Amino acid sequence: TEEEFERTLECVRRARWDSGFLFKYSKRERTAAYSWDDQVPEEVKPERLARLIALQEEISLGLNRNAVGKVTDVLVEAVPGYDPEQEINVIKGRTRTNKSVAIAPPKDGFFPVVGATVRARIVSCKPVTLTGELVQD
Repeated sequence: TEEEFERTLECVRRARWDSGFLFKYSKRERTAAYSWDDQVPEEVKPERLARLIALQEEISLGLNRNAVGKVTDVLVEAVPGYDPEQEINVIKGRTRTNKSVAIAPPKDGFFPVVGATVRARIVSCKPVTLTGELVQD
């Protein structure tokens, strides 16, 4: 029901998860809900999913803003990887808390190897990704 869905939104507001893998509900055989008669209408599912995603993105962006200006360790996952938004090759990695980071390429052209840990200052963010610059120790 809409009331139950509102309770789901309230749960997400209170939990304040960093991120979520969100999908519209679909029936699954061998589950109790599979045989229920009062299924959510198909036209309601995408609207509810959009509301849930918007809420999670708002929370994620707020949490990610806390990282801006801070220096953090980043485990390098890919070098270089193309970032179409920045239109440059970037070092892709993850923080210790599993946040995705795109780091601007170093001016000297030196790219660390995959598996290395680098220090990065977070300079901006979006709901799903942080953007950083390498910090020379």
